[in-house]
Amino acid sequence: MDVDTTLSYRKPELQARIDRDKAVQFGVSVREVANTLRTAVGGEIVSAWKEGDEQYDVWLRAEAGDRSSQ
Repeated sequence: MDVDTTLSYRKPELQARIDRDKAVQFGVSVREVANTLRTAVGGEIVSAWKEGDEQYDVWLRAEAGDRSSQ
């Protein structure tokens, strides 16, 4: 028999509309805006913290309230 599943791993989605004219005025590329949003929303490992024998990743990410849609 064929086995099938409808299980889907969905991730939250953020939609942003970039004002390209303003970005140009400030000398900011669309890529820079996208990278900044990716870090602010999804987070990025920026360092590591070592305590004793344990090492922990240090993440940079916006606070939870600043990552939710309004």
